Amino acid sequence: MLLRKETEIHYIGGAEVLPPPLPAKEELECIEQLVKEQSETARKKLIEHNLRLVVYIAKKFDNTGVGVEDLISIGT
Repeated sequence: MLLRKETEIHYIGGAEVLPPPLPAKEELECIEQLVKEQSETARKKLIEHNLRLVVYIAKKFDNTGVGVEDLISIGT
């Protein structure tokens, strides 16, 4: 049996359903919270809002024989 935390977010679909990147100021604030306080909320927010970049980079390696889903998982 596979248990998942309620706070996990799963996206099904293309890049158009992914959240937009954070504004620079908000991203910097999250990075500061992550570094100073090891904030789990800031960490999750940074990961979630950088998924477009992860998907973009993963698609570049699509011809390596590793599934895009696996590459995205590694990238997060």
